[in-house]
Amino acid sequence: MKHSPLLLTLLLLLAGCRAAPGFGERFFASGSTLFSDDFSNPQSGWGTLNAEGGVAAYQEGAFRMYVKPANAQIWAHPGLALDDVRVDARLRAAGEPYSNRMGVLCRYVDDTNFYFFIISADGYAAIGKMSAGQAILLTGSEMTRRPEILTGGQVNRLRADCVSDFLILYINDHLALSAQDADFSRGDVGLLAGTFETPGAAVLFDDFIVRKP
Repeated sequence: MKHSPLLLTLLLLLAGCRAAPGFGERFFASGSTLFSDDFSNPQSGWGTLNAEGGVAAYQEGAFRMYVKPANAQIWAHPGLALDDVRVDARLRAAGEPYSNRMGVLCRYVDDTNFYFFIISADGYAAIGKMSAGQAILLTGSEMTRRPEILTGGQVNRLRADCVSDFLILYINDHLALSAQDADFSRGDVGLLAGTFETPGAAVLFDDFIVRKP
């Protein structure tokens, strides 16, 4: 079954995070920027990783994640505590395999509980959650083919809205998928990259912006 995280044996490697206190984002007006990073400063606070399972590091004005094994994923988060957010990022596969996973997180509670919004460079997308360490898709049993995705090594812009119990994914400014879930109401934001059957997926992230919806 293609593109089904439910069948994966996951290797969970935290790409590090900055320990930062939460703040009262509810006092910001709608549209206000809560956090942003263009990754031009390698000291901006994202942790790095260089391990058997993967690499996460600043690279030439972007943030690069490389996942070595098959059926694995890594993620990084800046150490914030937010509730309703709109997360924007630009991302692309840095070479094959294009059957990969790349996306953003919201309401990250810990390594085993968070929401994810992902696409693959061969044209599939999903919204899901990690709940008690189990990956659960909220938009069907498998990732869904989406015509909005620019395939191969092209840059895609993702926007993930986490508002109340609504989860909405925009791909290149087009509404692509939506779901509803009330398990997590607050947490961190972040980036995610992963593989399916083919190992060795690399993803470049840039222009990460978190706004108040």
